[in-house]
Amino acid sequence: MTIKEFMDGIQLPKDAQAAAVQILLPKEEFVRMNRLFWQDIPAFWEETEKKQNAPQWFLRFYTTMGPECFSRFREAGISQDIFFATLKDITIWARAFYQRHGSYGISQARWAAKGMRMEVLRLGRLQFEPSLLSEGVPVLKVHIPEDGPLKKEEVMDSFRQAKDFFSSRISSDSQARSSWTFFTCESWLLFPDLASLLPENSNILQFQKLFQITETVLSSRQAEERIFGFLSDNPADYPAKTSLQKHAREYLMKGKKLGIGEGRRPFL
Repeated sequence: MTIKEFMDGIQLPKDAQAAAVQILLPKEEFVRMNRLFWQDIPAFWEETEKKQNAPQWFLRFYTTMGPECFSRFREAGISQDIFFATLKDITIWARAFYQRHGSYGISQARWAAKGMRMEVLRLGRLQFEPSLLSEGVPVLKVHIPEDGPLKKEEVMDSFRQAKDFFSSRISSDSQARSSWTFFTCESWLLFPDLASLLPENSNILQFQKLFQITETVLSSRQAEERIFGFLSDNPADYPAKTSLQKHAREYLMKGKKLGIGEGRRPFL
């Protein structure tokens, strides 16, 4: 696989591809940072924190790494479809960066790295991350990529794919997990008070109903950032272009907080 084939496979826009290849990345630097990425990830993050143009550098570095990542996925027995779906996160974050800054880059580099390192895999509409609860119980964390509507039929298909895929695999910590217990999710989409802001048949509320909500956290402002695209200490600064934005803005202006919910779904 070539770098161009990789960028096409993850549906990176042509102008983003052009921007990526123009970013300076000497071969010696790539070889050194590539080694750190796979062999000493803490040192890799320490090095990249020093970069002034980090978002642009990550776009170039990650797209250059694409062919090697593909080889690693293939060696792990993971299909090309899952590879491209998982690494499409690079495109999602590059587009998000463009919408905010008018140029291409990746600000969520640590998260994107999880997919490249096969710590998170996308199966259909959802992403899944093998993990352990504090008591050592194996679970699959559920993450929701920001690239389209959250249709219930697509969500259920993702759960089915995850059951088939993970039931027979060995986790990244080399412990055979023959008996998964739960899907878990921590997201603003599971915040219970969204029921007062959205119509009952909304995709978000239908998704919420698939989990048993176990806890809410009001200190997180993830909901505001996702709904409005940025954070402000004054809710009046937020736009009200969509119905959800309008209702969420009114909710916040009453002094209420939009938090996140934590939920579980049995692995059956």
